[in-house]
Parts: sequence; C-alpha cells; structure tokens
Amino acid sequence: RMMNLRARARRNPRHGGGSTSIAKTLPYILVIICALSFISLKINSYQLSEYMHYLKGTIDHGEENTMSPQIGVVVATINDVVDKKIELEDNNTQDTKKENIEEEKQDDEDPLTLLQNQITTQSLKTLFEILKRNKLNPPQEYYGQEITPDKEAAEIERCERYGLVYNSTIQNTRRRIFLGSLIADDSWHPIGAHAIEAYGLYHTVALVEGNRTHDMSDRQKRFQPGSLNHDVMVSSGIYGPSTKVAIDLYFDQEGDKGKIDSRDVEQLQREYITKIWKENGMTKEDLGIVSDLDEMYTRDFLLAMQTCDVPQFRPGQSCKTPKRIASTVIFESSPDCIAEGRRWYHPDMIIGECIDGIGDIDLHKPVKRQDSNGRETYRMKASRLEDYDTDAELAAHPPLWKPMDFRAVEGSDSQTTEVLKNEKYPRGTGHTAYHFHNFFTTLDDLRFKYKTYGHGEADALTKPLGKLQSDIDMAVRCVMNRTKDGLSTPYLSGGVDGISGGRIPLVFEDESAGSYRKDRHRELYEMIVADEQQYGTSAPTALLTSSPTSSPTHANATMLRLSTTNSATQADKENSTAGDDADDETVL
Repeated sequence: RMMNLRARARRNPRHGGGSTSIAKTLPYILVIICALSFISLKINSYQLSEYMHYLKGTIDHGEENTMSPQIGVVVATINDVVDKKIELEDNNTQDTKKENIEEEKQDDEDPLTLLQNQITTQSLKTLFEILKRNKLNPPQEYYGQEITPDKEAAEIERCERYGLVYNSTIQNTRRRIFLGSLIADDSWHPIGAHAIEAYGLYHTVALVEGNRTHDMSDRQKRFQPGSLNHDVMVSSGIYGPSTKVAIDLYFDQEGDKGKIDSRDVEQLQREYITKIWKENGMTKEDLGIVSDLDEMYTRDFLLAMQTCDVPQFRPGQSCKTPKRIASTVIFESSPDCIAEGRRWYHPDMIIGECIDGIGDIDLHKPVKRQDSNGRETYRMKASRLEDYDTDAELAAHPPLWKPMDFRAVEGSDSQTTEVLKNEKYPRGTGHTAYHFHNFFTTLDDLRFKYKTYGHGEADALTKPLGKLQSDIDMAVRCVMNRTKDGLSTPYLSGGVDGISGGRIPLVFEDESAGSYRKDRHRELYEMIVADEQQYGTSAPTALLTSSPTSSPTHANATMLRLSTTNSATQADKENSTAGDDADDETVL
C-alpha cells in the first residue's frame, strides 16, 4: 500500500508537495516496519525477503530515486541477514522433520507399542497406554534419590503412617530395592499394574522362567531372548528408566520328573533369584523382595521402606525375624471383586545382611535342609520360631535366608499395616499391598493354571467355572451379581468403592487413557457368559440385582473388614490350592 501511494504521488504531482514528501520517506518507514515485523516474528523470513528485494529494486531501477545511499546499505544488510535466516530455518525444518521421523520410528519400534498393537482387549490397551504415559511423565520419586531438607517433612509424615520415624542421619537417600519373582504364564494385567505401582523404585527386577509347570508338564517359554515379550520386560523401561530387568531360564535336571514334589519345582526355581541379585551388585544394605508378580506393595509403603528407620533394616541383625511382610488386599479376577474379611500376607521384604549369598556366612551358620533329588530345599530346622527355643547354637547364629525361605519360613512378628489418620483414609489401619489374583486374559488360561499348577484339577478344562476353586466361585458370583450365600469368603459389596479407608492401585485411579477398572470388569462378565454357555453354570445363580453387567451395587457399600492377624488362617490355606498360591505352608 505504501509503494502504491508513492507511485500515485509520482504520477499525480497536482496533489502537492506533501505527497511528494511522504513518497520520499515511505521507503524508510517500510524498512523500519519490515525489520520490526521480522523481529517480532509477525512475518516469516520468506515474506520479509520478498518485501526487501522489492524495495531494493525500487532503489536500483526506480524512475525517480529520491532515497539517500544509506538506505541502500540498510536494505542490503537486512537482505543478507534474511538470506542467512532462511538458510537456518531450512536447516531447522529439515532437522525437525528428521526428529519427527525418528520419534515415529522409535515409537513404532518400541516393544511396548508393538505388543500393544497386537492386543485386542480394551482393558490391556488402556493398561499399556498408562504404562507409556508413565514413562513420559514419571513419578518424582526414585531409588537412590537424595532426601533434601525441603522433602523431609513429607518423609516424616509418611513414616508416621506406618508407626516409624524418619531420621536423616540414618537414611538420607532412598534405599535400593531388589525384586525377585518367578515368571511363566502370568498375564500382562498384574505385570503392568505392578510396574505402574513401583515405577522407578526397584534397582533390579530378577525374573526366573522355568521349562516345566509344577506338575512337571512341559511348557513353552514366553520370555526367551529375542522374543517380543522379553523385550517388553527387559528393554522397554516399564519398571523405570534406571531399573535393570534380568530374566534367567531354569531347566530341571534329568530325572527330576517323578522324583521331586511339585512344590519343590517352584522353590528350586526361586534359588536363581539370588544369583541375579548378586550379579547386579546387591549389598548388605539393600532390600530384597521375593514375591509373585501379581503381588505388590503399595507405592507409599515402598517409599516408606526406602527412607524410614525400620528396626529390621538396622545394621547388626540377628536374622531370626528379619521379614517385613505385607497386609494384602485381594482383588479376585476383577478390580471390583475383593475378598471381604480376608488378607493375604505376601510379598516379603528382607535386608541384604540376612539374605543367603549376601550376608556373612561366618556369623549365620547354614541350617540342614531337605533333599530333593540331590538339591536342598526346605529348612529342617528354624522354619518356625519355636525351633530357636530348643537349640542354643541355632538361636545364637540364625541362618541366612534363601529366596524359598522368604515365603515358607516364619520370620515376622506381625503384618505391617498403615496407620490411617488423614481425611482421605479415616480408618485406623489399612493394607500395605495388593494381590491381583487370577487376572488372566482368557478363561482358557485360567483353566490351564488350575490343571497344571499346585494341586492340579484333572477336569479343570471342562467343569463349570465356579467349581474350579472357591476363589473362582466368589469371582463368578461377584461379576454376575449373584448371591454370596455359601461362599467361604464373600466378595465386598461396592467393589473398590466399598473399601472404606485404604489405598487402591494406581492403575485403578488413572483414567487418563480410559477406565481400566471398568473395562476389565465388563470383559470378565462377557467371558463368563460365554464360558457358562459352553461348560454350564455352578449353582446358585440367584441375582443380587437386576443389572449383572454393572459393577457390584454401591448402594450398601460396607466397611472392608480385613484381619491383621499374624498368621495364615485355615481358610487361607484351604483356598490356596493353585498357581501363585500353591505354597500353602507359607507363614509369616
């Protein structure tokens, strides 16, 4: 517009000298406006270059050059700057395109994304999306983290919740935690939920996969090196950016079949856990957890164990009762099917000083153990606390703890509970762990477990689902909203919403990618309907409500009455007959 005005002034001198004066000053004004626009990023380099070259042309070839020589220098200088900026922007654009391509390529090659693309169930898709977001926006806490003065108040409060104290002179960095577990046909449901709960808090995750089930049936390995399952566990970072995940393969010895008890298979496989821990630098000051992957401490409890002054973690342990065991709420197959009035008592945590292969063997003498085809298994002494009362030598030098001892040997005064006194958790005590029991992707997988693990059921593949085991019966009735009458352990009315005072798994809380909780419950309902059409229904089938597709009714949500006893009940033992609950000799 300015250029047009200048041209009109030249063509129409009758408009007076004022127009001529404006025409003479317009190029200067234009240069200033273009420069300011460029600086303020209101126009891009290409537009500015076009304007400036046009202006320079009016200087060099105009009919009436009324501008001073200085303006030509200014224009030329700006043109040089613009040309360089265009080149730089071209380079940056190309770099950005390359970065975007690389990011897309990395996402396409990410094992977690590759596995997610193969999954058809919505609940697992949601779970994997949460895992991916967890990596992009990780929690602020991690193992080895220094507790700076501004963070001490939060640690003091957290320790108080568990009846403990925080003392910065004792522990001013988060302790390292080493997790050990067997892995076989575990569903991605508990694997993912565990990874979300403990993200960044484990130093090492040691996993052992065997070549046989508990009844010595051959099984195809899922996590061999080079497989997608292996890559998701080991290299995708689902447990945290600095967490080392190692999977070792266990092969039974020639002649084991028929010569070792089914329980021994599991315990012998667990012995590989210590080997992995040692290879990854475990020390006497580190913490070891032995669990099944569907058992996990709450994140808050793990954080407390990393910083609080815990009596069992102080130097100079006798190692007689070194365990910090959980008070564990049980989710049976669905997030909304919770065992009412019953607590599980795993995982188990012990300081490295008391772990076999890590602690001092000169101070803690080995104990005689049972033989299983030439290999040691269960302790013959010191499996119960009363054993120490009759053996002075044993009492003076309690043995170190093998991974199998974590779950099979008595070694804790009581279950650890959370003292809940805040507004969110008003009850007196709360659980400190979760058990994602029987969260299988398909009911065929569930049936296979009950046929081949623990006390196998010969007709597990064909009998009505509710007759497989009492826990399954409870889950079926819960999902279908059927009566609780006759159940040895009823389900909690209201599901997760019925937990009055107590934490819930992070995967249930996170609805950023959809509701995992609702999707899982709905999918399980659909699977049970199809299963009962094929294999029949276990009685009774009376409905509690007329809406079996919904979660259990929330109208009469009751308090979650969970025992905090310091030993397993007989009902616990009778109900623990398969898979991850197979070791019914487990004690505190």
